[in-house]
Amino acid sequence: QPRRAFLRPPTVQAGLAVLVTTQPRRAFLRPPTVQAGLAVTVTMDALVTGGTGFVGANVVRELLSDGATVRVLARPGGDRRAVAGLPVEIAEGDLLDSASLRRAVRGFGTVFHVAADYRLWAPDPGALYRANVDGTRAMLEAAAQAGVRRVVYTSTVGALGIPKDGTPGTEDTPVSLTDMIGPYKASKYL
Repeated sequence: QPRRAFLRPPTVQAGLAVLVTTQPRRAFLRPPTVQAGLAVTVTMDALVTGGTGFVGANVVRELLSDGATVRVLARPGGDRRAVAGLPVEIAEGDLLDSASLRRAVRGFGTVFHVAADYRLWAPDPGALYRANVDGTRAMLEAAAQAGVRRVVYTSTVGALGIPKDGTPGTEDTPVSLTDMIGPYKASKYL
């Protein structure tokens, strides 16, 4: 039985759903009531910000294994060893350069925003806010202007609330900015 994940709810888009399977590694457009993987094969195209980093490079590898066309946003002169030899397109740019983000996202329907300044301490905490807050905002604006259909944002477990009873926190656990310790967590919360 293939593992399935819906890229959009089956009740939207005129009753069509996108089904991604791991066997075969293709996405199918099909009515939600059809159990077999029939209909039109569609190719996923994805821009991955932070694709040269540890988490982002693994997102890139998973997308490639699913047959996606991948473009990676990489800073000029940045370390690209994590994606060396992979069949990806490199778009040079920076989260704080809106024009480079518009160029990077052009023609792509999905953005995996994984990029972040993940330092737990910096001499200038404003640098973390610029990358993690302003850079995320700029990426979302560029994606909206380009008509991107889906954005997947990667944050941090540090932005989740911690229940007083010791149970694990979730996205629904109440939390506030005052609960964030340090500029990294605060910037990811914002």
